Amino acid sequence: MDKKPRNWTSQYGENNIGNRLFLFILSVFGLKPAYFVLFFAGIQYALLDKKSKKAIKEFRTRLGLKTSFLDYYRHFYSFGMSLVDRYAYLLSGKDLFSYTFRREDIISSQLARGKGVILLGAHMGNWEVAGNLLRQRLNAPINLLMYDVESEEAKRLFSKAVNNRDVNVIFVTPDSPDSTIQVMNALRRGEIICLHGDRCLENQRSEEIEFLGKNAPFPSGPFAVAAVTGAAVVPFFSIKTGWKHYTFRAFDPLIIESASREERQNLIRAAMNKYIENLSSVAEEYPDQWYNFFSIWPPDQNEERITEPVLTPEM
Repeated sequence: MDKKPRNWTSQYGENNIGNRLFLFILSVFGLKPAYFVLFFAGIQYALLDKKSKKAIKEFRTRLGLKTSFLDYYRHFYSFGMSLVDRYAYLLSGKDLFSYTFRREDIISSQLARGKGVILLGAHMGNWEVAGNLLRQRLNAPINLLMYDVESEEAKRLFSKAVNNRDVNVIFVTPDSPDSTIQVMNALRRGEIICLHGDRCLENQRSEEIEFLGKNAPFPSGPFAVAAVTGAAVVPFFSIKTGWKHYTFRAFDPLIIESASREERQNLIRAAMNKYIENLSSVAEEYPDQWYNFFSIWPPDQNEERITEPVLTPEM
């Protein structure tokens, strides 16, 4: 494993001129004109963002896909749409999209156990739209774990959207060790925790799991918390499957119950492998919606490391 700490959380939302432009377009003209402006933003990133392009190419190569300029453009445009959809949904206060739920009953049945549920996603699709909509459908509070990397200016610009969230946000920063306590308490109250499982932060516990043909470190923390609390881990992904349509997909629950420490570690690793299997299948089906603009695989010898791309999802 690459032992050097990874700085996953570069500055997000610092392009305040761009933020103001999209906020104005969304507020005055709506969703479709914002998509139109994204056409030009996508071209800009496809031309200039070399570090993110390198990460995209590595990801696509591991999927066995070739990568052209058009592929880079589609990838960046897709990411831009996810951000626009997120703020459009929150700013409007009404449904702008249609939805399909696949195996939503899994979440309901696990909530009935009274031990809480960990919805484990990835930097794919649109996680926040899913969280807010699920809050309206499930009889349980939803807590969204997010890295606090937005600039203060971006927070101020989108304060209305933030205030319209229908979920409780637990911000994770290097100096906030109490976030784990908040997560444990929420699960013990029978609530839902939503977080990503495809990126390791500095000093975070991890296991190396094979992903798309090569080992990569993945955080083991969500599974360790599930083992302690008895909560089920449900792999869950929110994917855009049409211009104004999302599909929410849950996979079989992963429950870690063991009598010994050694058995627990084996079960955690088995659960992580199953999550990676689910993640791989979704990534293969929707490669343009992979928004982890970092090289998650440790570099080979003498290979240049990617540490700080321009585009960084906030979660």
